[in-house]
Amino acid sequence: MNVKELASEYLKHFTAVLEDDGSLSIKLKDDAPDELKAMVYKTRGGIEPDKYTTEYVRHALLLIAESEGVEDLHTLHSECEPDDREKDLLDWLYSNRERIWLVEEAIELWEYEDTLIECIQDGQRLERQDIFIDVLDTLTKIVGGEVCSA
Repeated sequence: MNVKELASEYLKHFTAVLEDDGSLSIKLKDDAPDELKAMVYKTRGGIEPDKYTTEYVRHALLLIAESEGVEDLHTLHSECEPDDREKDLLDWLYSNRERIWLVEEAIELWEYEDTLIECIQDGQRLERQDIFIDVLDTLTKIVGGEVCSA
């Protein structure tokens, strides 16, 4: 099994759940493999996994499963884009106070003449890209380094 195949397999262990407030969130199914559960808890070390983390892991797995090849895998993190809607960005930021550090990290990484919302988008972009890289690294380790079939 290679990374793309494992990513496809892991995608089967996510489900959409209707929350009390009427919103949909992505959760791991109870039968999810221990390695997948550990991956969700490992990403963005220090930030307790929540609905955003789980969704970003699922999105990273989807990108990996649908990738064209090895070269594509190593540039896919750039496709981890932030939300467009201000409310969604503020909900993400408000959901965990540790995320303010991601916004501050984004401010340090990029020169800013941007709005606060753009700074928050870049903080969210960092989290999504970091999670993608963590997921790809973990899948590669699990399958013993075989990224794609030749």
